[in-house]
Amino acid sequence: MPMEQSLRSTAACSLSLLLCALALMVLIRKRHSHLPPGPKGLPMVGSLHRLGSRPHEALAALAETHGCLMTLQLGFVTTIVVSSSEMATEVLQKNNLAFAGCTVIEVMKIKSHYNGSLVWAQMGPRWQALRRLCNTQLFTPQRLDTLQALRYQKVHEMVELIRQTEQVVDIGRVAFVTALNLVSNMIFSTEMVDPKSGSAQEFEDVVWSIMEVSGAPNLVDYFPMLRGLDPQGLKGRSNKLFERLHQLLNVMIDERIQSREKGGVAKGDFIGVILDSNQENGVEFRRNEILALLTVQHYPCLCYAENEK
Repeated sequence: MPMEQSLRSTAACSLSLLLCALALMVLIRKRHSHLPPGPKGLPMVGSLHRLGSRPHEALAALAETHGCLMTLQLGFVTTIVVSSSEMATEVLQKNNLAFAGCTVIEVMKIKSHYNGSLVWAQMGPRWQALRRLCNTQLFTPQRLDTLQALRYQKVHEMVELIRQTEQVVDIGRVAFVTALNLVSNMIFSTEMVDPKSGSAQEFEDVVWSIMEVSGAPNLVDYFPMLRGLDPQGLKGRSNKLFERLHQLLNVMIDERIQSREKGGVAKGDFIGVILDSNQENGVEFRRNEILALLTVQHYPCLCYAENEK
């Protein structure tokens, strides 16, 4: 008798789970009826299993079947994939306001870091102020032309360093230090590291680790109910890395503020512009926003160094 009751209970649970899964699939299909076509996914995981270890190749193959605009269900996240230049123009240029929202990955939700980042912040007055600041002070042709001599100088120094070194040269590290000093000159009007020393190692390790953590597949991004568990420990690791990076940047920001308070010579670098524009258009750039901006500016250094490797 107990065995029979156990079998009935198991059968009832299995039937309930099956009905729930079917109901969920019906709801998802109804909800997505107005979306572009795409591959049929599995219950719960959607099309995650189709991406494999080379997602860009998998998406290109799927686009050949389902078109340049397709819908993928990745876990509990609905994703629209654009895979042609014409469709990208339609989405990003002609309908940019409709698609201006940005999905923030979980590892970037650290101390409101994403709210002050030009990459992750949602469109609004603050984002517009950040964009205006970058467009008028950092990414202008005049500033790039002004820094042309500095770029030639740093590349020349890198080549000379390689020529004079009799031992095996770590090209990735040398390229990283060169790129880092270029960016730090734009931001702080100073070099952060000596190419001939190992002083860049901590900064390199921290920023490179942030790149690795932010690029790693995170279950929480596809299954939001796991947020409180952080099963892969990526958000905890990201929190520690950002804390250390911000400590390093805070030292340089505090030095500049102290210099300005003592009547030091004003410099036309990026941090000087931020401090001068702190009340521009009624939008105050708080310290966490400044740190987020500076953090994003250092990412190209790592991309450059990684390509050199």
